[in-house]
Amino acid sequence: MTDPTDAAVDFGRLQEAVSFVERELDAGTFPGAALVAERGGRTILERYWGTYCGADRRDVPYDGSVVNMLYSFSKGIAATVVVMAHQDGLIDYDAPLVTYVPEFAGGGKDGITIIQFSNACGNRRHARADGGGAFPGDTAPPERPRQWGPSGGAASPE
Repeated sequence: MTDPTDAAVDFGRLQEAVSFVERELDAGTFPGAALVAERGGRTILERYWGTYCGADRRDVPYDGSVVNMLYSFSKGIAATVVVMAHQDGLIDYDAPLVTYVPEFAGGGKDGITIIQFSNACGNRRHARADGGGAFPGDTAPPERPRQWGPSGGAASPE
């Protein structure tokens, strides 16, 4: 395990995350948890607490061998990758998705923009080609994804 300061990570922020998990565990929010943080391919934090509900029993100790069932988890990862690519100038939110994924073309989907697709409004009957609202009467374009600064905190929107 790498020392957080060697990986340019604020140890205080890591401790805040650990304390949050411990408070929620003590409050009974969940029976067990895992918290793993990596930076640059190096593990800087790996902690396990409590138990989980296994296939055969409800009080299996939580450790690094646990495989969690994560439904729809890839959506959060995909959104994070899109925001990071946008911040690096690789993706334009207002460009049609087919610019980056040509296989998406056809069936009336060619004009759906990255932002419409990200907000799951591009396939709705009332989504507008100009990026406006997805429902009748909407005038504001879909909300832009939040920009994140290098410290992991929210940065000013574009």
